[in-house]
Amino acid sequence: MTFLRAALLALLLAACSPPAPAPESPAAALPVVAADAATQTRLQAAIAQKLGADLGAPVALEVETMQTQGDWAWAVVTPRAPTGAPFDFSKTKYKDAELDGGGRTYLLLTRSGETWSVRDFAVGPTDVAWIEWPRKHNAPPQVMGLE
Repeated sequence: MTFLRAALLALLLAACSPPAPAPESPAAALPVVAADAATQTRLQAAIAQKLGADLGAPVALEVETMQTQGDWAWAVVTPRAPTGAPFDFSKTKYKDAELDGGGRTYLLLTRSGETWSVRDFAVGPTDVAWIEWPRKHNAPPQVMGLE
């Protein structure tokens, strides 16, 4: 009977324990730094291409934040029309959405060689849409300002 109690207790403790933390990204040991001019140019090209495809029209970017940590990058931008005017979301899939910050967009990018690619992004979220991205992408939360 003692063995059965011990087994039951072990099962209950395991069931009530919090989930194991996500494995830490190797980049987590590196500092978060502002992207230099050459990196910003590459990041902006990747972002403009991704957002242009998502929005169905070319975009210019108003950059608020652009930083890197190893092969990860975090950017906060607001899409603009190529002329610099506010972007017209009325002809996009976001036309009926309540866009926070005029369409402020949050992006997580990764680098392979010299090429940056958008891993995930959220256009005009009204909450912290990227809170799960470190776990989902095994990305360092520090690059996104989450730690």
